[in-house]
Amino acid sequence: MNKKISFIIICLFFYSCGFKPVFKDNNNTRHSYKKINYYGNNSLVYLLKNNININEKKDSDGLIANLTISQTLSTTNKNIYGIPTQEDLVINLQVNIQDKNEKSIYSDNFSIKKNLTITSNLATDEEIRNTERNNLIKFISDKIKYKLATIISQKM
Repeated sequence: MNKKISFIIICLFFYSCGFKPVFKDNNNTRHSYKKINYYGNNSLVYLLKNNININEKKDSDGLIANLTISQTLSTTNKNIYGIPTQEDLVINLQVNIQDKNEKSIYSDNFSIKKNLTITSNLATDEEIRNTERNNLIKFISDKIKYKLATIISQKM
């Protein structure tokens, strides 16, 4: 009984203390983007667009963003029969932000890697690859949103 009451009191305290995550809902509304150029594989670009969620304002004097995404999948381990048992999935994202005069104000390259275990079930392996690809792109998108919110606001 005391544990339930203590839990309720702690929950009420945290609910009423005004805690709010700083970068949870950061959508870069402080900056307007005149043009956002996405380069790379269509499925990767689609995932990036959905996760990064930056809106264009075509008539503004805003920034120009160039985002290039790529993926590499390489075998890292094989069994004694030469069949792959592990792969590395690497997502690379190059970011170049330009001002209204097309002068580069920020450029960076983000890369993230995940080691995948390969089984003999091709459908399951492809599903795992897709899930991990989605997770990596979500992670790298969050990282970019944070960078854009901090670094570009300092440069502007």
